[in-house]
Amino acid sequence: VVAATASASLGFWRFETRDSGELPTHTNDAQTLGFELVEIFTIRVTAAHAPPTATFPVDIALGLGSAKPRQLRIVLPAGYTAPPNCTSSPSTSCEQRIDGASGLRSLYLTPSSKSAFSGSPTLAALVTAPSVEPSELGSAGGWIVSGHITSGGTQCGWGEDREGFSLTPLSGIEMRYAGIPLTTVSLAISFEVRWHGTGSAARTPRALQILPPATYELSCDTRFLRLISMPGNSSVCAVDPFTLSLAGDR
Repeated sequence: VVAATASASLGFWRFETRDSGELPTHTNDAQTLGFELVEIFTIRVTAAHAPPTATFPVDIALGLGSAKPRQLRIVLPAGYTAPPNCTSSPSTSCEQRIDGASGLRSLYLTPSSKSAFSGSPTLAALVTAPSVEPSELGSAGGWIVSGHITSGGTQCGWGEDREGFSLTPLSGIEMRYAGIPLTTVSLAISFEVRWHGTGSAARTPRALQILPPATYELSCDTRFLRLISMPGNSSVCAVDPFTLSLAGDR
């Protein structure tokens, strides 16, 4: 069914059965009341960093139109989950629930005050990413929002972000060292970094932490420590855990 306009009124539905005659054999005389259309929300979900299997905050930008929901339900993409208390901002409380029938995991957001959501809010929540993209799990990566006038009550709007965001794994890792037991050797490491966001949201990674196997030890000996691909940067090295931080402005 396609409504003539987004603001179509309730109206009445007529049902008739007919044979080959001019008049109907049965009719409800257009006495069946229709249903109200809900608002179409816009939603865009972004994350500055999205490491696989990690828990991190996401920003949920919404356009609610004229609706004023007191509760928002965000259905998570396949593979995603969230802490039971997924609150990431003092202005909004967040709770993760699992639908017993479908098994879908959803975030339930309510304003910390007694007021309703309205206009074009940007909300924050904590989510936990899967180890791979939802598409690799055979599912779309869309985020669905549903607005409700009261907690679990009448729906007043819905929307979908079909794109979401991509995970940002630390990929292309290569390690080179001499495999000689009980000997101190040089270790060369290369990797690729991706991140999302612009402006203040970019939060460019500025430190690398390495956790070696239990029987290995890493040293910050300045005789050997070099940033080969970014020689203009100076670095700060710390051990336990081994952390290499950039001191320059690049």
